Amino acid sequence: MPPLCGAAAPLIVRRSVPGRRPVYDSDMPIDPALLDILVCPVSKAPLREIDGALVSTDPATRMRYRIDGAVPVMLVEEAEQLPEAEWKAVMSRGR
Repeated sequence: MPPLCGAAAPLIVRRSVPGRRPVYDSDMPIDPALLDILVCPVSKAPLREIDGALVSTDPATRMRYRIDGAVPVMLVEEAEQLPEAEWKAVMSRGR
């Protein structure tokens, strides 16, 4: 059976956390049109794709959302709040 949405991108296991599903990254970045409309569910701030995750640009919340395959996981329960110093370092690497 052919793939439903064109050629499937290879998936790479990025990290595995005991007791949780592995986190996957795709070789394909998030579609820029999708990234333009996605916002942080906590602060409604714009997001940046940095190091295979979506990071909120809001310095008060500093949320990072994983990407599973080519699908952003925008659940607050699945996100992590970055310490301020780490958030600043991550944001300095972003586009």
